[in-house]
Amino acid sequence: MSSFKLSDRLMAAAECVAEGRALCKASGESFNVADVGCDHAFLAIHLAEQGIADRCIASDVRQGPLAAAREHVDEAGLCDRINIVLSDGVKGVELERVDCLCILGMGGRLMTDILEAGGERISKLSVMVLSPQSEPELVRACVMEKGLHIESERTVYEDGKYYTIMTVLKGEESLPYKRHELLFGRALSKRDAGVEKARLEAVLERDRGVRERLVSLTGESATDGLKTVEDEIKELEAALTDIDKIKKGDRDARK
Repeated sequence: MSSFKLSDRLMAAAECVAEGRALCKASGESFNVADVGCDHAFLAIHLAEQGIADRCIASDVRQGPLAAAREHVDEAGLCDRINIVLSDGVKGVELERVDCLCILGMGGRLMTDILEAGGERISKLSVMVLSPQSEPELVRACVMEKGLHIESERTVYEDGKYYTIMTVLKGEESLPYKRHELLFGRALSKRDAGVEKARLEAVLERDRGVRERLVSLTGESATDGLKTVEDEIKELEAALTDIDKIKKGDRDARK
């Protein structure tokens, strides 16, 4: 049994994997998880120890993290259930034997490239848990292009940063995403509406400050920058309005 404690972000990701298993698999069936970009394999070890996953693949493109991963897996006594793999994205991962794919802690553009490189194998997965560090709109668009849908999104605040974690399942979205939903997520899918509202409000405050500075400037670059930030402010306000509606609905339901 391992002695480490998962970070809040990794714990939320583990909960998303458990949620995905409950939604797509019968309790008696096996459930295999691949964690791409596994770092020290802490997520895979937790999933195996808690019975959330029956078998895991922990992969990384770097030898250093893989060496640490092997050491941690060995210490946990899980060498028979966690396979350590050197892989660039999913190229070296046998996705045909995987039910759930986890990709955490990398930029949205790189994550999208990995998903695209997986081709049809990605669309056949039962569950994905994705946590882009940037440009989440690229990941949301890629998910939809592959005929999948975002079942839920978690927002975790840890060490001064906000993290978005998506649970993706088979089946297309019932409605196309609006622009603000693509940028910031669909309010109905939010499981941490209060934390997400705080995140969006912080971004909105930042953008309004940028707008104030740009208004006093002249030149083409300032004009273009002002339009860009005003467009984002508009989308942020729309996203916050949606979240307020959801939160109000929750309050009304409790009365």
